[in-house]
Amino acid sequence: MARIVKLEDASDLPLWRRPIALLFLMAFAMPIAFATWSALLNNFVIEVGGFNGSDNGWLHTVREIPGFLAVGVIAIIIFVREVLLPSSYLCASRCLGWSLWSCWASPRL
Repeated sequence: MARIVKLEDASDLPLWRRPIALLFLMAFAMPIAFATWSALLNNFVIEVGGFNGSDNGWLHTVREIPGFLAVGVIAIIIFVREVLLPSSYLCASRCLGWSLWSCWASPRL
């Protein structure tokens, strides 16, 4: 069973259980993990996928879209109440759904 340790009591813990040890471990491991991922991804898409430079650029562009959307939502939340954001999303998606359905279901002339 896990127990909650206050930050003031963390200095009494062994060195390997202190929050600073985790911070140093993550600071050491993150560049290694990113370099490994980058090398494996680039080698895989070039050798197995047959990507050229343009295709690789499109791959990274599509991969970054969720991050840009998250930053956009954060920027909207600065100016709009959080309650209004989901309701406006529902209204917009419903209007888009209705317009797509009406285009698809309308008789063709």
